This record gives sequence, structure tokens and C-alpha cells, in this order.
Amino acid sequence: MRAMVLHEFSSPLQLGEVPDPKPGLDEVVVKVRACAPDMLDVKTRAGQSNITLPRIIGHEIAGEIAEVGASVKNIRLGERVVVYDYLNCGACEFCWKGRETLCRNNKGIVGLAIDGGFADYIKVPGRNVLPIPTDVSDEAATTLVSPVSTSLHALRERARVSPGDYLLIVGAAGGVGIHMVQMAQLFGARVIAADVSDEKNDKTKKYGAEAVINTMENPFGASFDEAVLEATGGTGVQSAIDLYGSSDSLAACYRCLDTAGTLVRIGSRIGDRLEIDPEALTMKEVVLTGCRYNTKEEFNKSLELVRAGKIEPVVSFSFPLSEVNDVLDKIERNEVFGRGVAIL
Repeated sequence: MRAMVLHEFSSPLQLGEVPDPKPGLDEVVVKVRACAPDMLDVKTRAGQSNITLPRIIGHEIAGEIAEVGASVKNIRLGERVVVYDYLNCGACEFCWKGRETLCRNNKGIVGLAIDGGFADYIKVPGRNVLPIPTDVSDEAATTLVSPVSTSLHALRERARVSPGDYLLIVGAAGGVGIHMVQMAQLFGARVIAADVSDEKNDKTKKYGAEAVINTMENPFGASFDEAVLEATGGTGVQSAIDLYGSSDSLAACYRCLDTAGTLVRIGSRIGDRLEIDPEALTMKEVVLTGCRYNTKEEFNKSLELVRAGKIEPVVSFSFPLSEVNDVLDKIERNEVFGRGVAIL
């Protein structure tokens, strides 16, 4: 089969032929129809993820069942599915409680611990495929794997957004961010969208952003803080979600919190840190937390929202497998609005 393989860090993926995967007893093989690259793939290519090489990366995957292991039940050949990223045990207390992203026995992520979706086929445990209906396209389904579902998890479980809350989203025009802008409307939040250009910010307004901040013109310092205070009438935000995750962006989000506000970190940069005034933890009772992917229940809920037309999957372009490197370069330069999807 064809595959885009990472042989050396900080080098392009190489298109080549590799053996077709064969399923074990509890595994399935999925014929990949679509796979969307994201910032995790950019960081992995750059050597910022813990993987062994060579590796086929790519983890936002939609396709159809091509082979089924002998002990796999209730999965049919030809069934359309997405691949759930986390290689969880399904048996620990967190898996049983529906918080499977915190699985005590997690073996890693598809595309990092095992080969991923920039290939004609992928082999995963049977528990890692989730069915998708015929009225959801392969391209749209890739956004459900993480962007839409993670937005639901971040807003409902981590930020606990309430109607009327001011919500700051840093990186609002990216693949997760633009879906989070939409999801925030369902929670009744008032969104302040921050991204790197007026063009990208203007697009967030179409999806419900009330105010926008150009982070190139207002970097994460005094002018950024002033823009947030102006947008909120001087109070600051009740929640801030940082999809960029640098030291500067995290610090700015922290400074912009209102009393009892919550900062949620999703994006990450290797080596970046957040220095805080610990007195605010007591005097303002602010909350600092993180968001780790999403649960299968949240995937199913997100699927309902997409099918009901309440969330629009934002796929700005598609491309052939051979152009993955070019798209990863664009993501690294913050040039992609929403998601681009490789079609196989």
C-alpha cells in the first residue's frame, strides 16, 4: 500500500510502498478515505513527540472496515467509521467512568504509538473505531474525531461555560478553534476570537465571534490585555482557552481572567512554562486546568450536533496524499483556516 512515512525528524515525509497491515484477533483494518493533518503532526515531524522511526503519522481518520479480526464482534466489513485516537484499555476506573482520555493503561495515540492514517490502510484495535452514518461525509467525519468533540469537552467539562460568559479563544481560526467558536454559541457564550491575521479573524465572525484580536498587531502583552478588557467592558473573561499554548499566550490568558475565571490549556509548545502570581489563586479563586482530547460519548454527542446542523464542519480544502508535507508546512505557518483534509 501507499504511505507517507516519517524516516527522519525535521525532514519531509516520504511517499512509498509498505506492506498492507493484517489484523490480530481483536483488531480491524480500516481503508482510509480521509485523514486531516493538524499541529500534532507538525510537532511530530519536527521531533517533538515521543515516537520511534520510521512511523506513518496522521490521526484524524475516516474510512471503512476492510478486515476484521477473529474475536472482534459487532463490526461489519464495509462499515464506515472514524478512528478514536487514544489506545485505552477499556477496563480501568477512568475508562469505566467515561473519562477514557485519562486511562491508567493508555498505550499512546494513533499515529504516534502505532502507524497512523497517511496511508491506504491502518490497523487499530476494534474498540478504536466508531461508526458514522451515511449522511456525514468522510471529510466532515475527520473534524468529529477531535476538533468538534474536543471543543465540547473543553467547554462543557473543563471551562464549564455558562450563558453570557465572555470566552477568549486563542487560535480561534484553526481546526479546533473554529469549531470551538461555533460550539460556544450553543453554550450562550460571548466569544472573543484571537488569531494571527485580520483575514482569519474576520472568518471567525461568520461563525459567531463577537470581538476579534489580531495577535500580530496586538502580541501577548499590554495591547492584547487592553483589547480583551475593552471587549469585556473592563471585567476580563470568565473563561480563556489557549489553543496555541506558548509561555506568552498562556500568561496573557491568565492575566485576562475575571475573578473566578478559568484558563484551559489545550495547545502546547515544548519547554514553554506559565509563571503566575499565586496570590490570585486565593484572592480571585481562578482555576487553571487542561483539556485532554475527548471521550467517545462526546464524539457521539458531537455527531448529533453536526447531523442536526448546529455545528458546521469547516473543511477549507482537500488534497491528495502526496501533498501532505505542503499542508503541514502551511499549518506550521498558521496559514490554514479550519481543516485541510487528505483524500485517499
